[in-house]
Amino acid sequence: MFTGLVVVMETLSVLSAPRIATVEEVCEAYPARIDGLLEALDLERPGLEKAKAAADAGDRAAACQALLAYYRDGDTAAWLRQPLPEPGEGRDAAADAVLDGVFTNYRITAKVPTRPDGGLDWAYNGPDGDKEWGWGLNRHPWAGTLLRAYRTTGNPIYLDELDRLIQDWILVNPYPGKRNSTPQWRGLEVRSRAGGQWLPIFFGLQQADGFTPATRLLMLSSVPDHAHYARHFHARGGNWITMEMNGLASIAAAWPEFREAGAWADYAAERLLPEMAAQVYPDGVQMELTSHYHRVALHSFEQFATILARAGY
Repeated sequence: MFTGLVVVMETLSVLSAPRIATVEEVCEAYPARIDGLLEALDLERPGLEKAKAAADAGDRAAACQALLAYYRDGDTAAWLRQPLPEPGEGRDAAADAVLDGVFTNYRITAKVPTRPDGGLDWAYNGPDGDKEWGWGLNRHPWAGTLLRAYRTTGNPIYLDELDRLIQDWILVNPYPGKRNSTPQWRGLEVRSRAGGQWLPIFFGLQQADGFTPATRLLMLSSVPDHAHYARHFHARGGNWITMEMNGLASIAAAWPEFREAGAWADYAAERLLPEMAAQVYPDGVQMELTSHYHRVALHSFEQFATILARAGY
């Protein structure tokens, strides 16, 4: 088997690399990242026999092809899978703004600067230098906007931009492996991406040709990083921990192929369930005493139960 080490400099050294699309390209450009992905997976699971055989033989590309076929042809995370829309040429105003590099967070709209290679400056904090705006950008709400536009119109330009932006984000924002409050890697943003926005994209677009093999693999390679952050660097209490543990459980339920998925789900339950007693007063109100945070906590508790039930826990 490959080693599980992901070399951060491998990512940093290719910031100006062109967009990639194929399995072979991603394996050639990011071998350490692919090795880490294959090591993180439980290739003994039924359905992954071909991936395991290729991985044991040291054939990264064949292992990844088999892995992608497993997701494309399988029925895991069935609650997230949807039929594709009929092809069309319709337009969506909100998604068109994203195509132009214009994003709205907290009702403030701005054009995000680009890097020299044409990708977005993901550290941008908006026109007022507000870190809340930057956090909002990195929660990937624009991904939901593009996905909805594609499903509504069938226009492939929205799928293409969705694929491009997710790939760009993953490649230029390596996992720091420690607690931090950067726009890219903070607990709420981690939860919103892998435990929220990415789920209907990865599973709902399995039959879409415009969802490239390279981006599929890069998303899978980033899942353990997101789960690791949620597991080890989450908040200690309040509505934050309800969201972060809900996200960790969602990751575990959707991607049980990862070796640590069961441990992620168990840990999320161990941390979230006591919060119901700790955070909710006897009359049923969440302790922060605002209607918004009451709704946030309620949604997290309820979705936690729903997701794990769907996954058979």
